[in-house]
Amino acid sequence: MSTDTIVARSVAAAGNAAARWWDAVRRRPGLALDAAEERVRRQAIHETWRDVVRETGLSVTEYTAAGRFRTRPRITRVVLTRPERFTVRLGEGQAYDDVAAAGPAIATAFGVRRILLTELADDLLEIELLSPLDGAAATVTELAGAGRAA
Repeated sequence: MSTDTIVARSVAAAGNAAARWWDAVRRRPGLALDAAEERVRRQAIHETWRDVVRETGLSVTEYTAAGRFRTRPRITRVVLTRPERFTVRLGEGQAYDDVAAAGPAIATAFGVRRILLTELADDLLEIELLSPLDGAAATVTELAGAGRAA
């Protein structure tokens, strides 16, 4: 008894798919290095955020029968375009105003003069790290109020 196997894709099609995948690498030889740099930058943002949350008191320590654990505002998404921004999911009992009050400390920790806070949902915020060259020099609290109104 013989069995026939039907190949869904031909060898030529598989070769074309591989060629399309490698085209981006051929055009940008530093693509792998860029990915490594992005990974390092994302890690740095996460580490800085953890430090800021701990230092400003935004993290909440809860004690349970199994031991203690921290509930902190958690980064859910990082966008590395200019300006860099990341989305933060707040923990239980945390509000937009808590993060807005810590705005100057957040800006200082990330090495920028200003940040823009935008409330996306009740428990979701977007923090944009604005460089000193973006717009007029406004305080962090003024920008936080503008983000909330939007």
